[in-house]
Amino acid sequence: DNAITWAHSFRKESPVKDRHECASGCSFCCHIPVAVSVPEALGLALYLKERFSPQALRMVRERIVGSEAMVADMTDDEHARAKVKCALLDDDGKCSVYDARPIRCSSWCSLSRSQCEAAFAADPVTAKVTIDAIVHTTGCGVQTGLCIGAIRSGLDGRTYELHSALLRALDTPDAEERWARGEDVFAGCD
Repeated sequence: DNAITWAHSFRKESPVKDRHECASGCSFCCHIPVAVSVPEALGLALYLKERFSPQALRMVRERIVGSEAMVADMTDDEHARAKVKCALLDDDGKCSVYDARPIRCSSWCSLSRSQCEAAFAADPVTAKVTIDAIVHTTGCGVQTGLCIGAIRSGLDGRTYELHSALLRALDTPDAEERWARGEDVFAGCD
């Protein structure tokens, strides 16, 4: 929780925060692959279980299953070009888990909405989008630190595709405790 909260805080501290053009409902980047660490996947699952009604949780789980199935055998480039919508977006294009969103999501701060829109319309793999490099680099560093900390503790420190890892975290009884005991809970995830 501390690492994720810390990573999210960099947006507020950025020397170019006034130039960030990301806004609620702007979801062009929410169609590209997102890699999450195990602690992020477990935290998102807990967030969903604690804050979503059983019906809302069933609905988002169904969307996760659908998105995971669509991207399961794709490379990152194929996934980006397929423009598969993140299952955590609501019907208005807003992130339903914004306060607990993955580090990679919070560290992607566009300085040009028009570039994001153009990248989405064209080829998101080769298009250039100007982002806040300090926030992005720092967020990547925090996520890497989470992974290294897990590895040094004898735990799974890999990153996984968001939908695959989140589905596993949601569907595995006692996933957090089992992972903390060293069980390979995320074996087979992309």
